[in-house]
Amino acid sequence: MIEQERTRNGAVSNVPEVEKWEEKPQTFIVFKGKEREVILGKERAKVRPFVEARRVFEDIFESGVGVVSIETNEGYFWGLIEDVDLIGGYRAMKIVESLDTIDSRGDLCYAHYAALREIHPSNRDRVDKITSRIGEEAREEILKMIPSNLEQTITNLQEKGVPINGWVLEREIKAGTLKNSPVIESAIEDSRRRGEEARKKLEKSGVLKPKRGNIIAKALERLRQLRK
Repeated sequence: MIEQERTRNGAVSNVPEVEKWEEKPQTFIVFKGKEREVILGKERAKVRPFVEARRVFEDIFESGVGVVSIETNEGYFWGLIEDVDLIGGYRAMKIVESLDTIDSRGDLCYAHYAALREIHPSNRDRVDKITSRIGEEAREEILKMIPSNLEQTITNLQEKGVPINGWVLEREIKAGTLKNSPVIESAIEDSRRRGEEARKKLEKSGVLKPKRGNIIAKALERLRQLRK
């Protein structure tokens, strides 16, 4: 895995570090994008963007977007420690597909934030930079996209024990871009269950007190939403 050079708010350094990509037992490809020619670093290369989940520890995963050269198997990856965001990750991959030049992991970071419906003020500059390269109209179209193989992807990840962000799925259902189904509902319920189990563990450890738990839990949930 690449050396982590993120700041606390998820920003990355502008040092272009190339990673040798390879499939590993604890690495799961979520989506694969279309192959196309771009400038990768300083060289023209035929690349494929992808969304990947990497097991960090037991049930903790790093999820993000990457791009790899078809010829050299080298490229960039950028992610966050979080449950897999199937919608945001897919849209970030589509933004990467629209880029003619990918200089560093920073471009992948910007694509991640540009793929989100709600943009925190601290991320506005990142979003504006990547949007200026693909166009606002293109970004708006990407924000409507839903992966055609979403339900099969959910099933595959569930079988492998990869946690899925259910809140994102609920948000898309409310927005009218995603129709609910038994498979999607199962992912949402799994996400709720994990959240409840995590809350109980925090209460048992003393980090959260039952009387204050609801307030703190809501604050943590709000913070998580702002990071999306």
